Amino acid sequence: MAYPRATVKQSDLTKYFKAAQAAGYERPRVVIHPDGRVVIEAVEDEGTAGNPCDVLLK
Repeated sequence: MAYPRATVKQSDLTKYFKAAQAAGYERPRVVIHPDGRVVIEAVEDEGTAGNPCDVLLK
């Protein structure tokens, strides 16, 4: 059985990432839905929060 054609090409994803970074998103997240929709989300930088138990050790 053959694989289905990709809904989004790698070159398209590269364009999406570069456009999102040019718009000021530091860490864009691209979500590709099975129906072909592409959603670009801004991911908040959580910093180096690490494990919640690290607070107890300080």
